[in-house]
Amino acid sequence: MDAEFDVGRLYVWTVSLLIGFIGYSSQIFVFWSYLGGFTLRTFAVLGIFNVLLHLLYYNYYLAATRSPGHVPLGWEPPRAGANVYELKRDTLKPRYCRLCKGFKPPRTHHCSDCDRC
Repeated sequence: MDAEFDVGRLYVWTVSLLIGFIGYSSQIFVFWSYLGGFTLRTFAVLGIFNVLLHLLYYNYYLAATRSPGHVPLGWEPPRAGANVYELKRDTLKPRYCRLCKGFKPPRTHHCSDCDRC
């Protein structure tokens, strides 16, 4: 086994196999018998189900392979509208990252791997 084993890839493959197993086993064991075998209605429902299943795979692929992005250096929260940005509980000031030396938008955290927010 490689010393640089990537656990993230294992998670991606596990989730992909789980999606496939749940998607296709439900077609075989649940939908097929419930819809009545070889009928036009069965193929229409399973066709729609497979399109949605492939869209799920495509969106999961995009989420797993694309960068989540980062906050541009020098970003500042808008001056107007206090509800636009997240405030710290103790000081009621916008959140600030000491490592990046910049403000942090809502739901942003510092990444130790990328060394960015």
